[in-house]
Amino acid sequence: NMRFPVEILPIFATVFSLGGFLITYGISVGLNHTIPVVPYISSTGDTPPESGLFTIIFSCSAFQLLLIASIKFKQIWDTTEKRGCINITVLVFNIITYCFGLLSAVGMLIVGSYTGYDSRIVHTVGADLAILCGILYFIFLTCVSPFAEPKNGT
Repeated sequence: NMRFPVEILPIFATVFSLGGFLITYGISVGLNHTIPVVPYISSTGDTPPESGLFTIIFSCSAFQLLLIASIKFKQIWDTTEKRGCINITVLVFNIITYCFGLLSAVGMLIVGSYTGYDSRIVHTVGADLAILCGILYFIFLTCVSPFAEPKNGT
């Protein structure tokens, strides 16, 4: 009975996203498409060929966030249910947390799909959505995660 080690997903997502940024950064600097010193992340994916890779990386990263948020939502839901006492506050916080994770993933999809060069306003809205909802996701997740811990051997 093999089980996929879901606990490595956040680490994989971080390494994948950072590695993807470094690759698009290297390509864009190598082709003189961006400044080599502290560019905006989005400027490393403004022009082809790195823009295609940028879109793929952001889409995959958004999917990974969606997967991680879904697993965490289910974990907290199941753990709360197993305890036998339904805490409505925890369940509501869990749903809100999940929604912030979904909205952050949607923002990442928008950022990857609309480069800053082509659609500055749409790209900025996506970036704001990804960043703001991502921050709120992690704040709410920090508040609700202790309720996913099994207590007394349950």
